[in-house]
Amino acid sequence: MILDFRFSLWNFLTCAYYIFCLDDCVFVFGIVSFFICFIVFLFVIHCISELCYNFAIHYIIFYDLLCLYTLHRFRRLFMITLLNIMIAGTETTATTVEWAMSNIMQNHNIMKRLQEELVEVVGLNNIVEEHHLPKLKYLDATIKETLRMHSIVPFLIPRSPSKECMVGGYTIPKGCTLILNVWSIHRDARYWDDPLNFNPERFLTNKWDYNGKKLIYFPFGSGRRLCAGVPLAEKMLMLILASLLHSFDWSIPKGEKHDLTEIYSIAIKKRKPLIAIPSQRLTDVSLYM
Repeated sequence: MILDFRFSLWNFLTCAYYIFCLDDCVFVFGIVSFFICFIVFLFVIHCISELCYNFAIHYIIFYDLLCLYTLHRFRRLFMITLLNIMIAGTETTATTVEWAMSNIMQNHNIMKRLQEELVEVVGLNNIVEEHHLPKLKYLDATIKETLRMHSIVPFLIPRSPSKECMVGGYTIPKGCTLILNVWSIHRDARYWDDPLNFNPERFLTNKWDYNGKKLIYFPFGSGRRLCAGVPLAEKMLMLILASLLHSFDWSIPKGEKHDLTEIYSIAIKKRKPLIAIPSQRLTDVSLYM
């Protein structure tokens, strides 16, 4: 909004005409009155201009502060989004690949079976592509077993019920914080045979997925709060592991021992990072270019 306080010359001349056209006896009084009115008029104009100036200055300051606040909020939201992408998308995928490779390298029979499946589906004269992934059933089972043994986010994301409810005979108050120990559920002997043994075959007998409908296996959560990146994570894990296992043979340095000790935090990691030595597996060197 623009405030327009321009001086009206016509109104001023009209006022002066009526003052100067008075009789001689009141001419002096008219002159004095005119100047008094003129001074008052200038004072009012000055006050109004100061008021408008201060209003404009305060408006500009408020606008600048609002812009800075909005920019700060946007920058904070942008940083939080990047942090979510890094933690939820990148770090978890890399950690899962490390856990999978550690368990596969410790079990040579599993590695041999995986590479035989890759030779059958992909071939030694080809590289892994996306259309190969649905046919790699044993690799899919191996990734599911990795996520069972080493749930990357052991307690998922905290939940809070919108109203009081009963779950399993327990009263859950409204507004409380619920933490699900998925790590413990995935290793519970009541639901899994030999739960501490890395055995991908258990995921070949029954149909399992990441939708969280079976509440004994939900590494990505369940319900409406299911991880939004499940389809991407599933393809990325399959493609990365298939490419690594198809293109190279893997071993650990001499004198090193397999260490599957976990560090508990937001994401479960290996206490000692995996060190692996690759060796060429494909005969055609151009496939590595």
